Amino acid sequence: MIPPAWFDALAEADKLSPKQLAKKYGDEAARWASLQVDLRKKAKAKFAAADSMLFDREALEQATHESVAIYHAAKFPQGAAVVDMTVGIGADLIALTKRGPSIGFELDATRAEYARHNCPGADVRNEDGLAFVQINDSPYIWADPDRRDSAGKRLNDPSAYEPDPTSIPRDRELTGIKLSPLLFDEYLETIGDRIEFVSYRGECREAIAWSGNSVEPGFFCVDAESHETLPRFEIEDAVNDAYEVIFDSDPAAVRAHALGNFGLPQLGDSPGYLTGETTLNSPWLRAYEVLYKESGDLKRIKEFLRKNNLRVFEVKQRGAGIDPPTIIKQLKTDGDPVSLIAWKVEKSVRYAVCKRLI
Repeated sequence: MIPPAWFDALAEADKLSPKQLAKKYGDEAARWASLQVDLRKKAKAKFAAADSMLFDREALEQATHESVAIYHAAKFPQGAAVVDMTVGIGADLIALTKRGPSIGFELDATRAEYARHNCPGADVRNEDGLAFVQINDSPYIWADPDRRDSAGKRLNDPSAYEPDPTSIPRDRELTGIKLSPLLFDEYLETIGDRIEFVSYRGECREAIAWSGNSVEPGFFCVDAESHETLPRFEIEDAVNDAYEVIFDSDPAAVRAHALGNFGLPQLGDSPGYLTGETTLNSPWLRAYEVLYKESGDLKRIKEFLRKNNLRVFEVKQRGAGIDPPTIIKQLKTDGDPVSLIAWKVEKSVRYAVCKRLI
């Protein structure tokens, strides 16, 4: 149990200095309160109610963003009692309990207490969630295996995750397992029938392996906010030279190999860049009008910028092997902001000065 004095120290942490807190409540309480103040500031990027929640540093780093957690919860039926096997500080459980009487399990006693605080009224147990689902016929399961070792280092071998994803029951009504999007497709297929690469605010946040009676199998990318989905569809064509428009693709769509859905060729040897004659309005693509193209001569690019009163404010690349800050410094001019997109064609790098359209 967190001592009441620690909460008292936290309540005054914005009014008293660390020394004053320590004098009034003790060193441990002061350190804990100061840490919570710091973590709450960081947590505002993930949680709207961060100022009233409790965290530990590692659990916060691994915690699901609340908008993504809402997407996870929405996959389960309204009213479903979901077993959250790996509750952590409660990020997913908060969303799950808004839809049904879900249960959370957490082996770390402190995190379990934090989860109870963060999910008032929720059933949070300081027990082994894997053991529970293995001996109980729970129809709905959610798991976010710990992907770090005891020293906090990220694990590359999924069999070292805690729990091992292969040990989680997948013969239920619906099981969702959150995993790293960097894992090989061949491994992901052994964990779930439907693999989703989840995008949030232009980032590929995670892979989810879903199994269940009504799961549509395959590989997909999905936007956590709109729930828009694209199935896997490989690109068949590639061109070396950019057309009138370059499209920068959402990383989740790239990872899902779903860019063939747009019927556009890949630009050079840079997966994630598409090109076409006209713009497309899609949440998966950011369109850039090509103003000038160059095979690699930065002097000519700089001359074009000067003549047209333009300046490069960002350099975008996908595997081109260039250093954007160095390029921006070399192309320093004054004028309206534009983007410089770089792509690889075999051993060479090509550039396009572009204006963002969508």
